[in-house]
Amino acid sequence: MFKLVLISGAYGVDPVNGWVRKNWSILVEGSEIVDAGERGLMRTRYPSEEEHHGKRTLLMPALVNCHTHLPMVLLRSASSQLTMERWFSDVVYPREKILRSNPELVKLGSKVALAEMVLEGVGAVVDMYFMEEQVVQAGLEIGVKGVYTYGLADVGDESKMRSELNSAKSLFGMIRRLGKKSVKTAIAPHAIYTCSPSLLKEASRLADELSLPVHIHLAERSDELKLVEKMYNVRASSYSSYLDSVGLMRSSLLGFHGTQLTQEDISRLGSVGAGVVANPTSNLRLGNGISPVSLFAKYGVLRGFGTDGACSNDEQSVLRELKMAALLSTVQGSAGLTEWEILRAAVSPMTFLFGDRVGLERGCVANIALYEMDIGFNAESNIPRGIIYSPSGLRCTHTMIDGRFLVRDGSLTDISTDELMSDYSKAVSIIESKVGSEQL
Repeated sequence: MFKLVLISGAYGVDPVNGWVRKNWSILVEGSEIVDAGERGLMRTRYPSEEEHHGKRTLLMPALVNCHTHLPMVLLRSASSQLTMERWFSDVVYPREKILRSNPELVKLGSKVALAEMVLEGVGAVVDMYFMEEQVVQAGLEIGVKGVYTYGLADVGDESKMRSELNSAKSLFGMIRRLGKKSVKTAIAPHAIYTCSPSLLKEASRLADELSLPVHIHLAERSDELKLVEKMYNVRASSYSSYLDSVGLMRSSLLGFHGTQLTQEDISRLGSVGAGVVANPTSNLRLGNGISPVSLFAKYGVLRGFGTDGACSNDEQSVLRELKMAALLSTVQGSAGLTEWEILRAAVSPMTFLFGDRVGLERGCVANIALYEMDIGFNAESNIPRGIIYSPSGLRCTHTMIDGRFLVRDGSLTDISTDELMSDYSKAVSIIESKVGSEQL
């Protein structure tokens, strides 16, 4: 028998169903919302149940961070304003070389990033990295839902291609053995320029064989099509046509970034049911342009928002991505995205990723965030608009995933933040000292 828990907000916000209600309460049993309604009525029905409530609280479904490289939190603030090419060669590569021989650091960085996210009300992530088994273990310890993928890259080396595919198969086997609905994977070629046409075709075949979706960095930088031609001697006239030629134009395709996609590309992606995740802050940080989020929404391909890694978006905040996306959408020659479109994209990925019913009504899965509305938030104005444009006015007090509190009263329930921060500082010092000694 599961314990009944009542969670109440001065406001309830349900982006999927498009409503705001005052004094909204939900009753959670196990992993499900089993009743919901006005707080006074719910307290009458369930007078003896444990309640989590506050005078200035806002209750909504948990957020989803749809594109991350979790261990890169160890590289936070390592980069100044650089081109993406120099960013990778001068900042990322030397540090990731150290991480590749230190799996315990990969796990630690993942735990730090996930702790930061759940303390903001994030309940699920979509990650891509190497040593992804370590990332999975971190996710299990924190308690989030996750789609964990191994980033395939061969740069035209056939032996490397086989090794990469075996790594993806190994991760699939581990996750299948776990047998958890909250832990998923996908086949994830890193990008069209880091993967040979042969590897992209093999990735397509493997995805079919294992019945998995395909994830890929797509049209993030302006020279990707030229790099494909230069590196692999293959003519790539457009992103959509090239994806089609290697078997990746499919409904299960999830592309990240999309700053360079044309309207025709976006239309073709929409016609096959593919999706794109927008990462506005990272795109600006690396000078890669503006993802056309309004067109993504127009053609039905917008699947969510992601922070990307902390080396290209130092602040791992989904709420701030929502604000950035809203602002950028208004300068793209249209009316921009509506508040409900943005908020819906921030929470609804729980459904297509994990099959969860999202909302604040009976029968929804208990993936919930409760926020305190601080002095920087106007609770008597437009609530959805406030969530997007005044994120610093919200402080997450509770995060519940599958009916389990990961954050309670503003603190992690199972992990000491002080200890984690201490380990974090030591790990960054180790990495930076080794990078410094190698560069002498």
